[in-house]
Amino acid sequence: MKNNLKLTGRKDVFFLAIMAGLILIYFYKILDLHTGFYSGDHRQQHYPWAFFYAAQIKQGMLPW
Repeated sequence: MKNNLKLTGRKDVFFLAIMAGLILIYFYKILDLHTGFYSGDHRQQHYPWAFFYAAQIKQGMLPW
């Protein structure tokens, strides 16, 4: 069975250009690193949990 999938047609290139443009328009702050996906107290909760997981893995135990 032969794979005939090609993404070089005019419609495909046009669609990919539109999608890339929409991503640039709506996610420019994230792509430019002005903001991130996390919100609220994500930063405050990340480090204690990361320390806990690292300690558990060092002991050879799975943290769950």
